[in-house]
Amino acid sequence: MKNEQDREYIYSHYHPDWGRDWKRTLRNGFPVIDSSDIVPKRVVPFDKISKCGLGDACVVFHLADRRIDRVWLHPERYVKRLKEALCVATPDFSVLPGMERADVIHNISRSLRLGRYLQDQGIAVIITAIWSRPDTYDICFEALPANAVLLVSTVGSMRTVSSRRIFRDGLKTLCERKSPKGFILYGRMPSLDFDIPVIGHFERCSPIAVGAHQPEFDIMNGGR
Repeated sequence: MKNEQDREYIYSHYHPDWGRDWKRTLRNGFPVIDSSDIVPKRVVPFDKISKCGLGDACVVFHLADRRIDRVWLHPERYVKRLKEALCVATPDFSVLPGMERADVIHNISRSLRLGRYLQDQGIAVIITAIWSRPDTYDICFEALPANAVLLVSTVGSMRTVSSRRIFRDGLKTLCERKSPKGFILYGRMPSLDFDIPVIGHFERCSPIAVGAHQPEFDIMNGGR
């Protein structure tokens, strides 16, 4: 029994059976995800997928890591439901200032590997661009395709002057390096001193905010 438990732990935490035929980046061996030009009409946070219609929506994972770890550990449990969505964004596992380089690589790898796994299950995937300070750019941007549609989020990035600067500097560098075709922006629109090609913008609304417009709940609420 112990050996079976050990094997289950290894496979759920590291997924050594994934990606034997995946195309990978040269430096860190990140899986390459086929880019998508899909522009959703709504976004639905992962923790609300049991309550919302998903047919024209993109499922996003801008939640605390502990709330999305279950998708990493057992993605097969969510494939059927996620297939109902128009598309799914790769999870934004945390990349934080001061984080060890190895931890940044680990979380970027998890995001990309999970995205590629879902794509292999027939799910349309939009790649989420994640970054922190400049010393993370080479890792965070390595597997991002050029001239593609990317999703970026300002959730948690607008709270302080420092976090806003990190978002702004990273976004500018991303544009310079990858020339994105368009951005799907989730969260508050940032104030920038340069232009970006925003092709979709979705405000983040609290489910408990009285009177707030909640685009992720439009179907369930009769489109109001």
